[in-house]
Amino acid sequence: MINRTPQPPRLTIFLADESRLLREALAALVRSEPDMICTGTADSLNRIADVLAAQPADLVLLDAGLPGGDLAAFVSHLSALPAPPRVVVLATRAQSALAASALQAGASGCLTREDGAGDFLAALRAVASGARHVSPGLLEDIALGLAEAPLAPSAHARLSGREAEVFSMLLAGRRGSEIAQSLGLSEKTVSTHKTKLLKKLGVANDAGLVLYAVRHRLVSP
Repeated sequence: MINRTPQPPRLTIFLADESRLLREALAALVRSEPDMICTGTADSLNRIADVLAAQPADLVLLDAGLPGGDLAAFVSHLSALPAPPRVVVLATRAQSALAASALQAGASGCLTREDGAGDFLAALRAVASGARHVSPGLLEDIALGLAEAPLAPSAHARLSGREAEVFSMLLAGRRGSEIAQSLGLSEKTVSTHKTKLLKKLGVANDAGLVLYAVRHRLVSP
């Protein structure tokens, strides 16, 4: 009898863009990858929820300019689902404000239309694995936009010493298990510290932490 090595499940991706040409091109690109499946496409926000309810996806790619509703509110809605998909926003650099609001609402990444196919696919895989990704040029524009707004009192000054350590390690791209090992804590304790610091900083996820850090000049874009 031949023992077959079980194949890992393929990444399911739902694509939403107003441009039919771009939808079809991105769907073809995704379907060309052996570890990915395009489960469907849509041309407006109000067509997505029903499709995802019937056929959930691991990752949803949203064009920042999609009609049919408010982008940030829709991302927040997806993030609140019992089994929320990872959300990546596709934006132009002129849409950096929309991208920033989507990240603050719970998106895990933002790409631009200038990104190449290899960068696009690598970013989707990274986000699906739990990482965050913002295209460098877009991150610069987001940072510039944030820098022009008046700074509020620094919420990070209210973090406990341990929360500040976890915050710093998250910004460095460390995973929960790595942070736990470095600090000699359980992963559950690290998760508790992360939950508390997210609440204190008023952000929803790791991408929001990065935006907060850029906004307060804690890191460079």
